[in-house]
Amino acid sequence: IKIKNTSGKILFTHIVEKNTIKKTLEAAVSKGANLFGANLKDVDLRDANLKGAYLRGADLKYANLRCANLEGANLQGANLYNANLQGVDLQDADLRYAGFKNTILEN
Repeated sequence: IKIKNTSGKILFTHIVEKNTIKKTLEAAVSKGANLFGANLKDVDLRDANLKGAYLRGADLKYANLRCANLEGANLQGANLYNANLQGVDLQDADLRYAGFKNTILEN
């Protein structure tokens, strides 16, 4: 599975059996990948471990991040419109200029 930015440029590729976007994103984060402007619209990232992720300017519109770990993540300028952030760990995350229109933040 490939993670691309909003212009279509490939940011990270992960090939394993029974792969998912969640596994691919977790692999990218564990390797310290620069995911600036990643196109992650409408993806299911429930319970994902994205601690320390570099997702500055990422498009996470309609993403399901329920109970994900985004501790220390850089989400500066990210689009989180209509995303589900219920139970998400955002401790020390950089959320400056992030968009939260219609974002679900609590149960």
